[in-house]
Amino acid sequence: MKKLLFLLPILTLFSFNKEKLSDPIKKHLKAYAKIPEGDAFIKQRKVHVDEFYISKTETTNQEYVAFLEDIKSTNPELYQKSLPDTTVWSSKENVNQGFVNAYLRHPGFRTSPVVGISYRQAENYCKWIETKLNENLNEGLKIKVSLPTEAEWVRAARGDEHTKIFTWGGPYLQDSKGKALANFKKENIKYLNELRTSAPERNLFTASVFSFAPNKFGVYQMCGNVAELTKEPDTIKGGAWDTNADELQIDAKNDLKAPSKSVGFRIAVKIL
Repeated sequence: MKKLLFLLPILTLFSFNKEKLSDPIKKHLKAYAKIPEGDAFIKQRKVHVDEFYISKTETTNQEYVAFLEDIKSTNPELYQKSLPDTTVWSSKENVNQGFVNAYLRHPGFRTSPVVGISYRQAENYCKWIETKLNENLNEGLKIKVSLPTEAEWVRAARGDEHTKIFTWGGPYLQDSKGKALANFKKENIKYLNELRTSAPERNLFTASVFSFAPNKFGVYQMCGNVAELTKEPDTIKGGAWDTNADELQIDAKNDLKAPSKSVGFRIAVKIL
């Protein structure tokens, strides 16, 4: 029963085929966002993107721990390989040092994004989700789960509004009252609202994945909080809680050299 309850939010994306889903699953049709077919621009190059679904939030500690607990006894080797690198929270200044032991599993961080993840670990999580989904689907459906491609990520971030700087539009990172629109390093930022003369208060670590308003597709924090892995191993997108404003731009990208306290992921789903 616990496994079924965990899968219900994951299975909520199949609103297009409700007649093939059981009643309990139909009640949970809000966990994923449907991204319509269309184009994305990558370095001014137009890329066509087929319709797909993307998790509305970055993968949380709670979700990743469920994965770990499920494989702990059935695949101990994979369990050991999948443990996040919690030492990413260590620092010479001893800032957030307590997170080394607490961040992943403490109840207070259940809805915080999982970090310290390698590209391979994120892929393994996607494969686990894919297996669970296909085990619980009716005959005739097949699901593919992966990290989003860069084009899919950009498509989910701004849809057909190809000049958007940030997922909410832009060009500012705060509203007219000075409230931040994302979780990022707010020092020496260039994108202050003209009605404000100082930067909003900065956060000192990650925020809940439900913080800040979602974009028009209902997807939360594609800019800020944690940068996100994509299917291209050398590309992470979106900027993070400890990065400057420039890295939050949709067109900006970086690469993952090692697991980081600033990098997490979300998943993309397709029907084959």
